[in-house]
Amino acid sequence: MSRCELLLPALLLLVSVQVNYSLQYDSAESSRYYHPTGAFSESGSNLRYDAPDDCKYRILPGNEVDLACNLRTVNSEFDNTNFSVIPAEHTAALSILCNEAIMARSKLLPNSFVHLVRLKALSLEFCKIAKFSSSVLAGLGDLRNFTLRTHNIAWPELNLEIEPDAFGYTRNLEVLDLSTNNIWSLPDHLFCSLTGLRSLNISSNRLQDVNDLGFREKGVKDELEPSEGHKSNSSGSVAPPVSCALDLEDLDVSKNHFVLLPAAGFGMLKRLKMLKIHDNEISMVGDKALSGLKELQILDLSSNKLVALPTDLFRDPAQSIQEIYLQNNSISVLSPGLFSKLEQLQALDLSQNQLTSAWVNRETFGGLIRLVLLNLASNKITKLESEIFSDLYTLQILNLRHNQLEIIAADTFSPMNNLHTLLLSHNKLKYLDAYSLNGLYALSLLSLDNNALTGVHPEAFRNCSSLQDLNLNGNELTQVPLALKDMRLLRTVDLGENSISIIEEPGFRGMNNLYGLRLISNNIENITRKAFKDLPSLQILNVARNKITYIEKGAFEPAVSVQAIRLDGNLLTDIDGLFTSMPNLVWLNISDNKLEHFDYSHIPPHLQWLDLHRNELTELTNRYGL
Repeated sequence: MSRCELLLPALLLLVSVQVNYSLQYDSAESSRYYHPTGAFSESGSNLRYDAPDDCKYRILPGNEVDLACNLRTVNSEFDNTNFSVIPAEHTAALSILCNEAIMARSKLLPNSFVHLVRLKALSLEFCKIAKFSSSVLAGLGDLRNFTLRTHNIAWPELNLEIEPDAFGYTRNLEVLDLSTNNIWSLPDHLFCSLTGLRSLNISSNRLQDVNDLGFREKGVKDELEPSEGHKSNSSGSVAPPVSCALDLEDLDVSKNHFVLLPAAGFGMLKRLKMLKIHDNEISMVGDKALSGLKELQILDLSSNKLVALPTDLFRDPAQSIQEIYLQNNSISVLSPGLFSKLEQLQALDLSQNQLTSAWVNRETFGGLIRLVLLNLASNKITKLESEIFSDLYTLQILNLRHNQLEIIAADTFSPMNNLHTLLLSHNKLKYLDAYSLNGLYALSLLSLDNNALTGVHPEAFRNCSSLQDLNLNGNELTQVPLALKDMRLLRTVDLGENSISIIEEPGFRGMNNLYGLRLISNNIENITRKAFKDLPSLQILNVARNKITYIEKGAFEPAVSVQAIRLDGNLLTDIDGLFTSMPNLVWLNISDNKLEHFDYSHIPPHLQWLDLHRNELTELTNRYGL
């Protein structure tokens, strides 16, 4: 027998393995994985591992291997996939990524991974699987983390069907991700065997009934129960699917098609801490929708179609709930006492709803003694009662942007001595009173931009001694507010888009730490040496889009730290002597002016960026050969 005849069987075997796998590896992931020809881990291990073609691997602590493979498809009309070539020894994690551009259906055969007895994590992405049978995961008794995301959601005609007892062989699962699979329904008691499950993600599917999840607490009457969809028992009442009592902590059922939350729909999940139901079509919520969830900490019901919530919704999780997200609904009514007694609540988001002042009052937030973040932006609030925030002495962030507030009554915010961020932009405020901001000693950021302010009382900021960032742009101010005087901690001030014509008086006295000053789009015509004499720390100055025709020589010299200046969109005809004594200037924009002549001696030699376009230059010179 010739040497070639001896080698032929081995060569055919290699070719067979290569054809069966049809793998293509994504180079973007190569930095995380070693080459299949052997590798050394960071700990110095010289473990040799025979990875299949087009797979990469990395060595984990304890000589375990994380294997990542890119396949065209799995057992489709194009490919026959043989997972048995994956070494069982050391393989603890396996990631399979199919080519998302190929529309051929993939298939997971029974016992596909049966030999990988050490596998703890398995992930399949973009494989167009239509059916997931009960024996696919046979042999994986030690599997802890399983992800199956077909991304069929992008193709309506492709949906994933899961067989009953699909996870019967993987009872030790702790994390299960079935998101983005275009799942229309789930078999009864699908998750009942997963007694160790802690995190479940079924988001981005097409589920329509919360009861089908199988977590409904039995014996709880619900006025919202549909009259059809489940078989009736002998008494004529609706019989929900078999429920499972699990120790689940995180549940994500967002981006489905639920239309209502029935009573005790998740009542069997006694240990649940986080529930995400955002981006559904929920318009009705049962009185006892959160019944049984006494350990719930985070609830996200944002981006639904809610118009109101039942008064007793938070009765069971009252002592545990910490974060509630209700933004982007159509809520126009808040039942009295809805949030009362939620003493652990730290974050409440009610933005992008239809709330008016009639439903946002003192009783609304009474008893929220640990609230840190309150978002009421994008509602229809016209006024704030003087004692509306009386219990919110721990609040740190308050967002009231995009409402219809016309006035801030005295002492409205005075109980909130820990507030560091107050956002009042895009309202209808006309004047800021001397007592409007009383008690805000910790306030660091104040946004009053895009209102209708014509004036600010000289004492308006007297209690805001910690203020660092102030936005007053987009108003109707005609001068720099005297209230800025001696605001020594201010770092940035935005006065752009107003009607200010003179900046020398009253000026910026006592603002020794000001870093950035924005005065774009005002009516400034002249800048003298007095303008910035009290700003030794100024580094960024924006006076673009004004009507500046004259700048006194040396006007910028007192601001010795300035690094960037915008003067574009003005009427300057000459800049000689304006910037030569500015040792830190590196960025200068003087485009869109009326300059006819430019010499390189006009700018400091260390300047790095200069914009001169849209001028009327007829001559560029270099007088000193710089």
